[in-house]
This record gives sequence, C-alpha cells and structure tokens, in this order.
Amino acid sequence: MTSFDNVELRLFDESSFTCRTLGTILTLNVDSSKLVFFRQSEVLKEISLGSNVFISRVSLKVASVTVKKEKYAKAPTSYFVGFDSLKDILKFMSCVRSNDSDVSGAVVDLGVSSFDKRTDSWSAVQYFQFYSYLSQQQNMMQDFIRTSTYQRAILANSSVDFQGKVVLDVGAGSGILSFFAIHAGAARVYAVEASNMAGHCNTLVQANKLAGRIVVISGKIEEITLPEPVDIIISEPMGYMLYNERMLETYVHARKFLAPHLRQPIQSTKHSASRKPKVTNRIDHSNKMDGDQLSGDDDDDEDLDDFSNSTESDCFSNDELKQEDVDGELDTPEDDGVKRSNRAISSPGIMFPTVANLYIVPFFDEALFAEQCSKANFWYQQCFHGMDLTALRNAAMSEYFSQPVVDTFDIGLCPAVPCVHKVDFRTVSEGQLANIDIPVHFQISTSCTIHGLAFWFDVGFLGSQQEVWLSTSPTEPLTHWYQVRCLLGTPLFVQQGQALNGHVSMRANSRQSYDVQIELIVPGSQTRITNKLDLKNPHFRYNGYPPAPPPGSHTRSPTETYYANLCIQQQQQPLQVQTPQATTWTIPVGTAVGTSVPAGSLVVNATHTTSSVPSVGGNVAEQQSMQLSPQPLVPPSSGHGILGSTPAPGQQQQSSLTGAPSIESSCAAGLATGIFFNPTNSALMTGVDDGSPGLIPIGHSTNGWRPGTFAIE
Repeated sequence: MTSFDNVELRLFDESSFTCRTLGTILTLNVDSSKLVFFRQSEVLKEISLGSNVFISRVSLKVASVTVKKEKYAKAPTSYFVGFDSLKDILKFMSCVRSNDSDVSGAVVDLGVSSFDKRTDSWSAVQYFQFYSYLSQQQNMMQDFIRTSTYQRAILANSSVDFQGKVVLDVGAGSGILSFFAIHAGAARVYAVEASNMAGHCNTLVQANKLAGRIVVISGKIEEITLPEPVDIIISEPMGYMLYNERMLETYVHARKFLAPHLRQPIQSTKHSASRKPKVTNRIDHSNKMDGDQLSGDDDDDEDLDDFSNSTESDCFSNDELKQEDVDGELDTPEDDGVKRSNRAISSPGIMFPTVANLYIVPFFDEALFAEQCSKANFWYQQCFHGMDLTALRNAAMSEYFSQPVVDTFDIGLCPAVPCVHKVDFRTVSEGQLANIDIPVHFQISTSCTIHGLAFWFDVGFLGSQQEVWLSTSPTEPLTHWYQVRCLLGTPLFVQQGQALNGHVSMRANSRQSYDVQIELIVPGSQTRITNKLDLKNPHFRYNGYPPAPPPGSHTRSPTETYYANLCIQQQQQPLQVQTPQATTWTIPVGTAVGTSVPAGSLVVNATHTTSSVPSVGGNVAEQQSMQLSPQPLVPPSSGHGILGSTPAPGQQQQSSLTGAPSIESSCAAGLATGIFFNPTNSALMTGVDDGSPGLIPIGHSTNGWRPGTFAIE
C-alpha cells in the first residue's frame, strides 16, 4: 500500500458541468483493490478498482478517476484527484499501473501523453512560454489575411456546420476562433490552451459575458478530457513550411473527441498494402480533395489502437496498447458493437482547416546564395586577433546552408510548375505526419542555375456551404508565415525543357520541428545534389521591402518606359486653373539665398519648410504623393495617390533642389521645356508651361529622379 498526503478530491457534476470539492488536505491510500481517501482518521471516500474504473492524468498534477455504471444506467461518475507535487502524481500513476496486474481489468493511463513522448521537456517549456506572451498573440491576430480568412470560413458555413453545434478549439490562444464559432451560432465551445495564455483567454471570455458558452480548459489536448463529444474541431496549427512546431499532430490527435458518428468505422479486412501518397505538379484548380489523392489517406489499420468508450477520458488499455505504438489512431468500441477509428469521415464541416497543400518548386537567386556564402567569410581569416579561424570555415558554411530561409520572393524566380503534396486532416495519422517523404518532378521552363527548393502552403476550409482557402503563396498578400526556401550547397545549372527529379524527406524530431533533406537529380546523368537543413533554426530574412523581379526581366528600357508614361500622364492632367498668360520660370543653377538674380528668375530659400512655402493655384497637400521606387506609371485614373504608390493624375511630386544641374527634357503635345532634377541633393524647384497649378513643396526628397511643375498667374 502507498500513501499520499495533501490530496484534494473533487466530484464532477455532469448536470451542472461543475466540480464540487469533497475534501482537501486528505490522505490517499492506494492498494491493489481500492483507493481510500482519509481526513485524519475518518474515511471520506472509497473507490473500488475494477474493469469499470478508468484512471488517467488530465493535467500537470491532476488525475481523473471515472467509474462507469451499467450499460443502461445513468452517466458515469468522475472524480478529480489533485496531488501536492508532480512527483506525487507520477508516483500515483506508476503505483496504480504496477497494481494493475492484480486488478480485474482496471484501465490506467500511465500519465505519459503522446506529446510528452515526442517532445523534449526544454523544448515544450520554450514553446509554451513563447505563446504565452500577448505580443505574440497580437502578431498573429494582426495578420489580417489569417484572421479574416478564418472568420469568413466560419461565418460562411454557420447555419450548417456551427449552428447549435459543440466545437473544440485546439490551441485556442487568445480565443479568437472560439469567438468566431460563437458568432456562427455554436452552442458551446471548448477552448483548450496549454500555455499560460489560457488565463488571458478566460479573462476575455468573462469580459465578453460568454462564460456559459466558451469553456476554457488549461492543458494539452493529449492529456485533457472533455465531458462530451464535439461536432467540429477548429484550430490554427500551421507552422513555417506547414509542418514546423508539430502542432498538426496535436490537431489530428484531437479527432478522438469527435462524436462517434463522425468517425470512420474500422474495416474488418486488412489492406495488404497501404496506398502511397500522391504528389503531383498538376495544380487542381477546382480545389476538390479526393481522399484517394491525398498524402494522408493511408488506411494502415494494423497500427490502429483501442480507445475507451468514455467521453470523459482518453485512457488506454494496458492489455491492448503498447506505448511505443501510439500515434493517435484510437479505435472506439461503441454500444452498437461497431469499432470506430480516430479518423474522421471524409465529409465537410468536421475540421477547420480540412485539407492542406504543400507546394514545392525549384528557384534561382544568385543574390541569396552569395549572401549566405559571404556570411562564412569571417571564418576565412587567418589572423583574427592572432588566431587562425580557417579550420572552422567548412563547418560555418555547412551551418549557414542548413538554415531554411524565411522571407518572400518574386514568383519569377521559379522556373517550373510546383509539385503539390496534399494532406487531409480528417484521415491522416499522427505517424504519417512524423515521417514525410515527397518525391518531386519538374519540367524546367527557363535555363538557369537552381539554388534550392522553395516551399509554401495553402489550407482549405471545406465547409458544407462554402469552401474558403487561406494561401501563403508568393503571388498572394503576405502573411506571417511568409515562404520558406531551402538552399543547396552546390548550385545546379539546368536548361529549358530539361527534366529535374528529386526528393524531400522530413523527419520529426523531439525539438518540435523537422530535420529536412532535399535531393535533386538530373535524369540521365550522374548529377545528384543533396543538403540537410534544420527547420528549428531558420534564418528570418524578410526586410519589409517588396520582392524584386528576377534580373533580366525587362524587355525594353525601364527609364524610357518611365518617362514616356510620365509625359502621357502630364498630357492628360486636367487644367485646374485658367490663366490669361502662363510664364515659364527657370531657376539659375547654383543660385544662393540673398544673391541678386536677373529679372524673370525666382529664388526659393532652401531652408523653407513645406508649411512656409506659398501655395499658388490650389491646395498643395492634396497634390502630393511620394513614390519609393521608380515604377512605370499607369494610365491616369481618378483619386489621389498614397505613400509608396504611383501618383494619381493631377498630383504633384514632392521634391527639393539645391544647386542641381538642370536636365533638359521635352514632352509631346505642346508641353514647354521642363527641368528634371535629382531630389537627393536639391532644395529648389522648377516648372513647365502646362497650366498646372500649385507650387511643389520643398524639403522632401524621394529616392529617384522626379519632375517638378508649377505655374504662376
């Protein structure tokens, strides 16, 4: 017999969904046949162990003891036992486990969840600490594409998939998805969050007066229990390159909480061979996801494990389950005698997101490759403070090239159609997410030097009423997932029309990430290039600037195109002020403030600010815009330009001029000679005789050559 002190015992009330405290500071005695709770010398509660008793660990220091009644009797009785320390609960689970051979069929969970088995403790601590910060939650919530797409997907399928349904939010974080589910008419939402953010989530629930409809549960999905089955599971489990952080396995594990009729029945016959995942570089524009085409649709039923019929417990039977075989595939013997797996039926409205596509394509980027190479130049020094560093240069080069690069890029850097690796979250197993093998085949459309493989993903919400897709493609608005590029240590030259084969291997590790190996092969030759990368250690390269198109993309002079379009725009500017006689004013080069100037010339003090410059002919502020790079101008349209955009017609460029040499330029359609100048070293301005109103404000420079215009009545 083993004793535990400072134990707390609570009884779960099914009708009111509350827990009633039976006693605190109790002593628990455990033997082979019963659990006895004492208050001093008085027996408070005694629970006999048998085949109708299920024991599991539900949180860090709490275990549940569920006593099932007869088949047609009332609901089972559940007790929660709180221990004084982590050591005590582990000892309790071990003690009950060791006594299990003497207990007639008691079902015991060892307290070691599948999450704990696959994750290093230090990695889990860092992971949950990271997501416990409000700043990180804010970063995700302010991803407009992410948050708004989830909202639209949920609300667009509200009447069928959410109205009156019980919803499970896996990794709820701030609880934003739970709120969306309530807005869609969900009867109740269980928001499960393992980090300390659960406290903040509960605060928001209370503040929004939804305590009766959103139930916040602090704990891991692999370790908690729910009081009832759920109808739909929602989550945001995607990481960089889709799989990073291994949250997808937790999302798939949560299928055990689906109502029995939403899980697939176990087939009586065993498949002789599992279907291989299908990878294709033909993009399905219809977005129809056939289960036979998805990489996760592998019906290897031999690995399926047994799952208790209790909805209050996720216990495993010792006689039927080997811990090393647990991959989240849990069978449930139902009252109708049909065993059901943890895999959901392939129907819409069960899991949001429902499916995912991982896109893989080769890319060329000389600048990125040279940038990574240059980082290792530090280790080429033979006399760094008297020390020779060259012995580590190869190791440094390998380390830099083992970092996946997280940024965005122009799709023009990809000389082939991407391969697509498809996953269906309703049917894929946890084991399949731990070991991923993707063959790739490309047909090169442009002769170039391949520097690696680029990755991005789309996820689909296959609702009963509407399909909604969230994309992280480089052709779509940027999200906080960006795109990921894996470099090769040795570039590979390919020619147009050439085939390129390869393989991507991803092996899950205990650091909640993957070890990635990429391989490219040129058919018919001995060329084979490989590289190993650590997805846990990415290089965040995004700098906020829009990606540049690949060099050599222009088929005509960009400068000629820019100024040709500029002249067309000036021709089409509406005349805002009619003057009896317009005068062309030219600023003498090198004129200083206070210097005598010839009649007909104008001097503007370079120290004037925008507010001190007189406005002639209209509101100067409404006529300004700034262009951050010399982009070709588009045909005029109504409206005003915005920061960083092409100016709208009728708007004047901000600029300044100080002693800048004049550049004569002429435009068609009767425009008089104007002056173009370099605004980076100027503080004055000039004009053309086109009747355009208003002075250009000074003291504001742009990063390119821009024209300035004004007219004086």
